[in-house]
Amino acid sequence: MSATSSQPQGSHLWIITLQVPGDASATGHGTFTPPADWTRRDVFRAVLADMYKDAPELTGANVLFFSLEPNRL
Repeated sequence: MSATSSQPQGSHLWIITLQVPGDASATGHGTFTPPADWTRRDVFRAVLADMYKDAPELTGANVLFFSLEPNRL
């Protein structure tokens, strides 16, 4: 397997899955470097806000999955 990236990545990797019951669902992922004083909840809320901005039909959807991990091996 070969993977190269010229784009800098954030310090943390996030993955989230949202679902509107009986309707739309979506999974998003990305990297993010939070400010030093942020908590996991702050990042969660920022990720939700971005998902809602990108897919307004998911506003208020159920969160089926959320993961936030350091972006390193």
